Amino acid sequence: MTRLAARISIPSLALIVAIGCWLSSLVGVNLRSMNAVGLLSVMPVTFFASLALLTAGFMFAFDRHPNRRLLLAGYLATLATVIHGTPALLYGTVRYSWSWKHLGVVDFIQRHGAVDPDAQFLGIYHSWPGLFALTATVSDVTGIDPRTIAIWTPLVLTLLELLALWLIFQVLVDDQRIVWLGLWLFTVGNWVGQEYFSPQGFTFLLYLTVLAVALPLERRVQGRRAGPAIGEGVGPTDGRGRVAVILFLLLVMATIVASHQLTPLMVVITLTVAALFRASRTMWLAIAGAAMTAAWIVGPAWSYVQREASGFLDGVGSPPETASASFLDVTPNDPAQMPRSLDAEQWLALTGESAARSVGRVTFATPGAGRRPTAVTPADLGVKDTTIPDAKPGDAGADVAKVARPAAEGT
Repeated sequence: MTRLAARISIPSLALIVAIGCWLSSLVGVNLRSMNAVGLLSVMPVTFFASLALLTAGFMFAFDRHPNRRLLLAGYLATLATVIHGTPALLYGTVRYSWSWKHLGVVDFIQRHGAVDPDAQFLGIYHSWPGLFALTATVSDVTGIDPRTIAIWTPLVLTLLELLALWLIFQVLVDDQRIVWLGLWLFTVGNWVGQEYFSPQGFTFLLYLTVLAVALPLERRVQGRRAGPAIGEGVGPTDGRGRVAVILFLLLVMATIVASHQLTPLMVVITLTVAALFRASRTMWLAIAGAAMTAAWIVGPAWSYVQREASGFLDGVGSPPETASASFLDVTPNDPAQMPRSLDAEQWLALTGESAARSVGRVTFATPGAGRRPTAVTPADLGVKDTTIPDAKPGDAGADVAKVARPAAEGT
């Protein structure tokens, strides 16, 4: 036992202790004692100790051992789990009210086996149903409740985004310390809630995936061809391997086009800029993405586009009114929709300095204790006789949405 302890490095020991502190902090948390600060107000000192250990251990490891990939990846995965896994484990229900609309579309697909582009409610989701159709399929095949998928989506998306970014950074820089520091900063700075169960969160991951595979394709690094490489390895850019990569990129691009309205445009712009600056030969994929987007608009989404075109053009012609309509009516009694300041644990991880320094208001954007969360009405879901009880953190979200029958219109 003593010999084993002697062989464990300081960063490895710090990671093990940090995981232990985090797991112990989950025991006995009284969610009903939360105040307006949110989850941080009820977390014990061991929770913050785990964050401090993760920060100190990672900084030591990436500076002294930048080539120890498994160790550094363990720190990143643990930090992401602490940030996004803690609410999932403690609340037991979906955190963001917007997710319930998306789950309503998944429920519609499961009940009817198809979408309705002419639906009067949430028609835009029926016209770009990629995420919802995928979720419904996964749920039907595996038996996993869509609500469970939504609960764990933030953590899963974050971990996969880190993998995609790692592949991208391998192409951009040679210094592994820059690579790992960039991934750490992404983890602690990615606090705006974009990973929740939503088309934009899903397609952001696919956007990074396209870049991770397409940017190094046919790019020459130090006189040799570098495909979708890991470190200094050469990716599958010849023969059948190259064909498989191209087909994969086209499949991912098609999924993006079918899932979100704006992400395809960002992918096309990014790939075009990369091609123009000769960072990668990606113009063919940009052209293919633009063609797919146009085909989707004039095809499956045409009914919605025709119906909403006049309203969109009116909005373009009056930017002040359009911008003002996008702001939320934020009240002090609704912590879930407060401007989400940098969370204390993320600030601590970012700076690595004393936790005693004042950072102003902090919040973990929780459903809140002792209040009624933002209601999801039957009109929002496009269904009738919908009952959604108070989503109190301690209730584990049981029977949160009960759909009796579809609406007369839009089915």
